[in-house]
Amino acid sequence: MSITRRLLACAVGAFGVAYLVYAAPPPAAMAVDLGLWEITTQGQMSGAPMIPADTLAQMSPEQRAKIEAMLARTNHGQKFKECMTEERRQKGFDERREHAGKCKTTVLTNTSSEYESHSECSSDEGQMSTVAHFKIAGRHAASGTVDITRRAEGNTSTIHSSIDAKWLSSDCGDIKDVQMEP
Repeated sequence: MSITRRLLACAVGAFGVAYLVYAAPPPAAMAVDLGLWEITTQGQMSGAPMIPADTLAQMSPEQRAKIEAMLARTNHGQKFKECMTEERRQKGFDERREHAGKCKTTVLTNTSSEYESHSECSSDEGQMSTVAHFKIAGRHAASGTVDITRRAEGNTSTIHSSIDAKWLSSDCGDIKDVQMEP
């Protein structure tokens, strides 16, 4: 999973990753150095629960515990390390995603230093809109925000996530993909 995809995944957690589809033009290579990166996310949720109680009730105790832990981390922030490879850098934000509903994504900016998109998705579970905006600040830093609004069963839920990424080293050590920190 690329840094950009992971940034989005951490920002939206279990709530919207399945709905995001990036039908962007050919990706612009991000102007960042390869190697080990540290990504920190901080989110704020408001409104109705993102996952309805009846959906949680249908999950196994293990699944429910996993989802509840992910929800709790959204408000408390997450930190992880990721190894940025040339292949991941070339993919940029143009990560294709499977989704349960239909989405329309408008990419407003897709350059080596900035990405912004707006998505509107519909499914049997409701509607979701997502605004993602990321900036590359030199070869060793990136930051961005992801704002999600979900409407289902007459309820509205929102998540605002801020993401900061910094380059640590050209050597990824033992980290081949992503390593979450406790």
